[in-house]
Amino acid sequence: MNEQEKQQNELPEEHVNKLSEEGFGQSVDASLMETQDVTSEEANDASDEIDASSWESAMNDGLEESEPPPEEHDDFAEAMLEDAVSPSVPAPYAYPTVLALIDRMDAPTVLNPYTIQKEPITAAGLEAGEIYLIQDGQGNPVFQVRKEGVYRIVFEKDDYVVQHHPFCTCLYVERVREMNGTNLREYEVTYAVNQGYRQARILNKKLTEEGVEQLLSEGVVMFPTQANRATIAYYLMVSASQLHPRYRHDFVGWVLRDGITDRLSYTFAHAPGFLSYDHDTDEVVLKPSEISKKYEKAIDIKGDLSAYMEELTPLLEYDTIRLMMGAGVSSILLGYLRLTRPDLMPFLIHLHSNSSRGKTTAARLAVSMNGNPYQQPLSVSWVSTKNAIINLANRNYGLAMILDEASTFQGSMTNIIYELSQGEERLRLNGDMETRQGGDWSTVFLSTGEQGIRQNAMKKTELKSAGVSIRYLEFINLDFMPNAAIAEQVSRMIQSYHGHLGVTLAVYLLRQNPIKMSERFDERREQFRNQLPSSAYRDRATNMLSVVSLALELLAEAMPDTFDVARKSLHEGMTRIDEMLIDSFLEQTKDLDIALNAYHTIQELVIKNLNHFKIKGKTPDRTAIYGKVIKKGTHYEVAILRNIVQNWMTTDGYPSTTVLGREWRERGWIIGESDRNERRIRIFEEKEEELREKMTEKKVKKSEDSCYLFKIEEDILDEYISEMTVGELNPSGVTHSVFRKKPEIRSNVVHSTVKKKPKLETPPDEDEFEFDN
Repeated sequence: MNEQEKQQNELPEEHVNKLSEEGFGQSVDASLMETQDVTSEEANDASDEIDASSWESAMNDGLEESEPPPEEHDDFAEAMLEDAVSPSVPAPYAYPTVLALIDRMDAPTVLNPYTIQKEPITAAGLEAGEIYLIQDGQGNPVFQVRKEGVYRIVFEKDDYVVQHHPFCTCLYVERVREMNGTNLREYEVTYAVNQGYRQARILNKKLTEEGVEQLLSEGVVMFPTQANRATIAYYLMVSASQLHPRYRHDFVGWVLRDGITDRLSYTFAHAPGFLSYDHDTDEVVLKPSEISKKYEKAIDIKGDLSAYMEELTPLLEYDTIRLMMGAGVSSILLGYLRLTRPDLMPFLIHLHSNSSRGKTTAARLAVSMNGNPYQQPLSVSWVSTKNAIINLANRNYGLAMILDEASTFQGSMTNIIYELSQGEERLRLNGDMETRQGGDWSTVFLSTGEQGIRQNAMKKTELKSAGVSIRYLEFINLDFMPNAAIAEQVSRMIQSYHGHLGVTLAVYLLRQNPIKMSERFDERREQFRNQLPSSAYRDRATNMLSVVSLALELLAEAMPDTFDVARKSLHEGMTRIDEMLIDSFLEQTKDLDIALNAYHTIQELVIKNLNHFKIKGKTPDRTAIYGKVIKKGTHYEVAILRNIVQNWMTTDGYPSTTVLGREWRERGWIIGESDRNERRIRIFEEKEEELREKMTEKKVKKSEDSCYLFKIEEDILDEYISEMTVGELNPSGVTHSVFRKKPEIRSNVVHSTVKKKPKLETPPDEDEFEFDN
């Protein structure tokens, strides 16, 4: 260390006093600058000087600009928890009662006392003639800020001297935001321009070049030398280092972090900040953090929990109210379990009914468990594009979302259901042809619509796939709100109170052993497996049912003793909720057998187009011939040209006929030929060669054509064949339906493995009551 550096570090007291007398708005404590090294005791003593009132002031802004005295920290947190019952803590930490579930609140980490700016720069202060001192990490004065501009301070001849001319017009760092878990910081810079003040936001990683250029483009005046650019960047960095950062998180829900004890640490992010469990003290701890702009309106805890429960408890006698509560908090449990069980995938819960049955109100009730159900990104319309929906779901690890009115979605319903249930965005390439990291999420989506998901997909003639159907639960034609009065009451309630019960469950889960929670989930899944018929899709479906059921049960356990009436109502209603879940699954599984559905579609199309089939004793419409029908004992053999079957299946959105044909043959619904699903059958006579080329769309040398030979029971076709006109040719080019009433299509009794499914409860007449959904 040379002599000048030594003099700078020692900083004689008379120099500091002289600088103060010359107009520095903040005096420098010379005793803190006598040495470069600081002991921990000295640091603690210095931190005691931070006024607790500054902490309270920062809380009013929802930020942590200053630090509470360390020895008063526990008392401060205790006071906050006491205020949870009788709120007096300033927003946004005034979450009455919910904070009572938290044992401790951690204050921000104490910074080096040398770098704490005790008197923040303000525009009002500058206009009033205040002069501010900026010190470096060793406490040496390096810049002076006035209304006229920013001045450098240099050490010359045993003294600190303020340069005569500012190197730029007035600007200062007003606040610093730091993204939790990263080194990314954002400086909010206030600068003087046009006799007023404006603000700019600059990322620390872009400060040196792009940040300075941005300030210049917005009106900051400086000598445009490279040295001055570097000086401005250094000034902003030093200024920012003197401010406590406002911590911010850009995700919600569950994440895993390494704990101090090297054990996995579960962390839940919500509006107040991060909730975690301290294994050493057995406490649930809140670390305050701002939420990003994306979530600030939706991720909210509003109203008093006690008042909320007073309104909610009488409604718990209704099955659908309890069911929607379970649906809402199921996302909390799903996000928690997926931290160690990635095989549990996100899913949709679709509420399907006619208008004015309360489905949208019910979905909002579910989402209100975790936040504001009227604000994005928790509330989204299906009218949005797929990319917009994916973007809003990104980095949501446990808070349910609404997707309202499925019929308005313009994209592929099949594709978006697949992507939402995968929990991650499809990989894409950036401009450099490198794989770009996509978004991810772990949550439950509450979808609504007057049609089912499958009907919406069929309307778009999309591919029918059991893989899609098993990625959502569907509740059909329930009274989602018991009556109009209750619907209105629920709407008012969720506008006044939301966000409580999701946090309640999260705090409860933080106190539990994750291994035991996973075991409880497996037990619940086994219970559902034992009550459901065996199928290839049972495991995936029971995952969804178990998450909803167990989440509701855990919510009941999580409720404080104060709410024992509500807790008892939830426990007593669990049997009925499980029955409703099973009923919905059984109703839904009848649509999961794609081969069976396709076989039924073939039967319907054969009946509709019987006049285009050759049948003994009947005259077909020779404008188009699809095949022929032959009676064989107690069933009919219906030969259909292969390309006709392929066209029918493609039009109706079914997968490849190769896949379908294999399963049809295994189940005895078609008669194949050796190792082929098709058979060669003669459909056309020699004189029909022109018609044959038209129907088969190719010239065939052999007399037989490639056909699918279906077996259809006689009682399905008899009535329609008997109604056909005998020996009369239909007018050329006319195709018409040949049946008088809608056919009742039944599965092949001999070969079908599908059992009769119990129906859900019958809905009341639509005009029994009316209310907005």
